[in-house]
Amino acid sequence: MTDVLNLWILNNSGLCLLHRNFSGGETIDETLFGGFLTAIVHMTKDMHIGQEKNVSIEKISMGSTDIHYRSIDGVQAALVLSVNRKKDKEVEKIINTLVKEFSSRFKGKIDIHMPVRTSDFSSFENVIDSVLKSEGKSIEVTEQETDFQSVLNDIKNGIIKDTSDGIDRLFDLYDKLESVKAKEMISKSMKDVEKLVKSSEILSKEQKSLFKKIIKGASALMKGEKFLMEF
Repeated sequence: MTDVLNLWILNNSGLCLLHRNFSGGETIDETLFGGFLTAIVHMTKDMHIGQEKNVSIEKISMGSTDIHYRSIDGVQAALVLSVNRKKDKEVEKIINTLVKEFSSRFKGKIDIHMPVRTSDFSSFENVIDSVLKSEGKSIEVTEQETDFQSVLNDIKNGIIKDTSDGIDRLFDLYDKLESVKAKEMISKSMKDVEKLVKSSEILSKEQKSLFKKIIKGASALMKGEKFLMEF
C-alpha cells in the first residue's frame, strides 16, 4: 500500500494547475511551493553532476516524507507526489500511470506563455482517484466519466448556476454512464448538486423529479444501500 499525502501538477514555470491534499493536514501555499520546487529543478539541470548534464532532481527527502518529481513527456508540466516513505511500495507504478494518463489527455495543450485556466484540469481528479484506488494498475476512464466530472466541477466552482445547457449536459452524461459509477461520482459533490437543484428556477417539474432521484441514488450509495435508477 502507498500512503500518498499530496499531489501537484505544475507547469514548467511553477504554476500549480492541480493540487490534491490527501493527508488532512495543513495545505501548503501552492504558489510558494510551485515556485520553490521549480527553481530547484531548473538549478539542478544547470549543474554538471559528474559527467552528466541536464540532470533533473527526482526526489527530495524530508523527515518521513519523500517528494517525487517527474517531468511529463510532451507536456510543459510535471507531476509532484509526496508520500510516506514507510508506505511507498507502489509509488513508481502510481507515478508512471499518472504521468501517462495526464500526457495522453493534455499533450500539446499547455503553453507557459499563454494564460492558463486551472479549471481546465479539474476533470483529471477523477483519473487521480481511480489510479490511487487501483495502486497504479492500468485503468480505463471513459470520455463520458471525464466530461461528467468536468460538469460536476463546474457546478462546484459556480461556473454552472442556472444555465439550462449545463444541466442538460449533466442529464445527458448521466444517462450514458453506468448508473452506479455516476451515482458514486455525484455522491462526492452532493451538497453542490443539491444546492443547484433547490435554487434553480429553470428546471421543469420532470427535471427536478429526475434530479431528486439521482441525488437519492447517490445518497443511498453513500449509505451502502441498494438503489436502482429507473428512467
